[in-house]
Amino acid sequence: MNKSSKPVIRALKSNLTLDIDQKGEMDMSAMMDIKKLYFDGDMEAAPALSGQSIGLIDEIKPVKQIIDEIINEFNDVCKTMGNISF
Repeated sequence: MNKSSKPVIRALKSNLTLDIDQKGEMDMSAMMDIKKLYFDGDMEAAPALSGQSIGLIDEIKPVKQIIDEIINEFNDVCKTMGNISF
C-alpha cells in the first residue's frame, strides 16, 4: 500500500487504507475490528493485509478455472503415483 507511512504495510486498497496513506500514519486502533474484515468481509473495518505473497499474483482467474486446474493436477499426480513401484 504505502512506502512512506508508519508503519509501512502491504494492504489491499480501500477507503480506509487510502486514508491511512494520506495521513502518513496508522494508529494501531485501525486493527481493532480485524475480525469484521476477515469473518464478515467488511473491507473498511481494518486494513486487509496482503503480505509479500500479493506479489505472486499475476492474473485473475474465474473460480471454475481454478477448481478445474486443481482437479486436473490432482488427477495427474494420482496417475504418476500409480506408476511408482516401491
